[in-house]
Amino acid sequence: MNKTTYTIGINLYRFLIKLAAPFNKKAANMIEGRKNWRQKLKNSLNDVNQVKVWFHCASLGEFEQARPLIEKLSGKNVFIIVSFFSPSGYEVRKNYEKADLVTYLPFDTKSNASDFIDLIKPDLVLFTKYEFWHYFLEELNKQNIPTVLFSAIFRSSQEFFKPTGDFFRNMLKKFDFLYVQNEKSKELLNSIGLSENVEIAGDTRFDRVIDACNSVNKISLVETFKGEKKLLVVGSSWPEDIKALLKFFRSLPEDVKVIIAPHEISEKSIEKLKKSLPHNAIRYSEASENKIESTESDFLIIDNYGMLSSVYQYGDISFIGGAFKDGLHNILEAATFGMPVIFGNKNYKKFNEAVLLIDEGGAYPVADSDETDALLKKLFNDNKERERISNISYDFVRKNKGATDQILKYVEKILYSGHD
Repeated sequence: MNKTTYTIGINLYRFLIKLAAPFNKKAANMIEGRKNWRQKLKNSLNDVNQVKVWFHCASLGEFEQARPLIEKLSGKNVFIIVSFFSPSGYEVRKNYEKADLVTYLPFDTKSNASDFIDLIKPDLVLFTKYEFWHYFLEELNKQNIPTVLFSAIFRSSQEFFKPTGDFFRNMLKKFDFLYVQNEKSKELLNSIGLSENVEIAGDTRFDRVIDACNSVNKISLVETFKGEKKLLVVGSSWPEDIKALLKFFRSLPEDVKVIIAPHEISEKSIEKLKKSLPHNAIRYSEASENKIESTESDFLIIDNYGMLSSVYQYGDISFIGGAFKDGLHNILEAATFGMPVIFGNKNYKKFNEAVLLIDEGGAYPVADSDETDALLKKLFNDNKERERISNISYDFVRKNKGATDQILKYVEKILYSGHD
C-alpha cells in the first residue's frame, strides 16, 4: 500500500458509510456525529488556556484502557479531549465527566487532520492500543506534537512486519514513544528498527479493573436473585455463546443460577434470548424484589449497558462471550473479582490477557456445548478446585498492575518539563 491507495480507501470507506446510513443505525451515527465538527470544536475550545491532552480511542474497549490515565490527569489543571472512531464508544461515553471534550475523530484525510489538530492544539497526544491514521500521525509529526502509543500489542502477521509494509511501518515511526504490553511486541518493533523509544509497560486495563473492583456498587436485586446459590455470570454474550451453554442450561444444577448480559440489548435480541432459554427468565428492567422471589427464576437477563462490571462481584464462575464470533470481550472485569473464566476457543489468541491467564490456569477455552457442560459441572461441583482457580485469577490481575503509573511518568515529563 502507498499514500494514494490509502487515500482512495479512506474516501471509499466514507462513501460506503454514507450509503449505508439510511439503513444502518451505526453508520447513521457515524455520519450524524461528525456533522459540523469544526464548528463544534471551535465552540468547545473557545478561551481554553490550559494544557491540552488528547486521547484517541477506537471504541469502548480502548476507552477502558485510556480511562486510568485520564482519571490520574483529571483535576491537575489539564484540559482532556477524548476522541472515538466508533459510535459504540462515543454514544456510551459522550457525557463522560472526567473529560472536558468528547468528540468523534473525523475521517482520516489530509485536510481533516490538519484542521482538527489546528483547532484542538494539543500539547500531548495518546493513541490507545491501535488505530494508526496516516494523515493524523503525519500532521502531529510535522507540528512536533509529542505522540504516544500505549497498551499496544503486535503480532508478526500484521502489515508492519511484512516485506511490503513500508507504508504502515512509517506510521509507527511517527510516534515519539511506544508502550507495549509484552516482550514479543517489543521484539517485533526492534526488528523494524524501533528500539530506543519502545518500552514494556503492560496493559492499563489491569489498573482499570482493580480500581473498578475497589469502588464497586452493590446491586440489591442481584443479591436477592442469587440468594444462597452459586452464580454463573455470562458476560457480553452472542447467540453462538448461548448455543455453547444450552446443554448446561437444560440440566442446570439446583444450586446454580445464571445471569446473562448479552452484547446486543435491542428488544428483538432480548426476546430471542429469552425464548432460547430452557427455563423462565426475568429481565432486569422488569425485576423487583417481590417479582424475583415469586417467580423463582433461574435466569436474570441484564438488558442495559454499564452494569456488567458490577455484576461480576457476585459471580462464582464467568463465561465471557465473543470468542466464537469476532473476538473475545473483556475477561479482566471478571477475573479481578477472582473466579474461573471460560470462553470459546475460536478467536481469543490475539488477546494477550487471555493467553496469559490460560497459561496461569485461571481460564479455559471450550470448543462446544459438550465441553462447556462438562467443565461447568465439574467446577460447580468441586468447591475446593473452584476456589483454587479463583485465587489464580485474582492474583493474576494484581500482579500485572502498574502500567498506568509507568506511562504517567512519561506524560508528566512531557507536560511539565518540556519536550526532549
